[in-house]
Amino acid sequence: MTKESTSRPLDVQSLEKAIELYKQLDADRADAFHYLDRNYAVSEIRTYYPLGEDITYACNDNNRAQYLMDDRAKRAWRILDAYGNLVHFSADDIDFEKVDQLENVEYVHDLYAKFRFNIEAYQNGVALVHWTAYPDGLYFADEDGFGAEPNDEVNVYAYIDRDGRTIIPFQPMTGEERKDLRRKAEEIVKMRSQV
Repeated sequence: MTKESTSRPLDVQSLEKAIELYKQLDADRADAFHYLDRNYAVSEIRTYYPLGEDITYACNDNNRAQYLMDDRAKRAWRILDAYGNLVHFSADDIDFEKVDQLENVEYVHDLYAKFRFNIEAYQNGVALVHWTAYPDGLYFADEDGFGAEPNDEVNVYAYIDRDGRTIIPFQPMTGEERKDLRRKAEEIVKMRSQV
């Protein structure tokens, strides 16, 4: 069993910032070139990827900044800053009891996405977030294989809602656990919408 994150309420100031950020990103996206065969759009500074359910993932091309845009509610959230620091999530969004059982999780404690950080497609108001906390040892090898480290890739996952709020906190998950926790996350989102 995993702990659930408590839903952080959206205060008025946060909502105002989210609406303003959405307007800026949407104006940039309107000027973007839309690749019809690739299902994404590219502006001068960022790429826009549709995630389904009227959600868009925007990634800056010149730095690490990433944004989550809700095209229904017309608001956006900055997920990573230009350096790869997680700015939308906090330590409260991480199940450290489980994460600390893994090796090489310093970047998780630092809330730093040095390697892969991705939000996958939305289904029933929920998306899986995949964060590679540390790559496998071959990442560090040169073309001759020297410099490799003897470790496996370290990944943590979380489930978020349309506002990027954590439903199931970051933790290691097997494929089967991801399926089970997705169902649980979808149930939580459905219950929240009925309240």
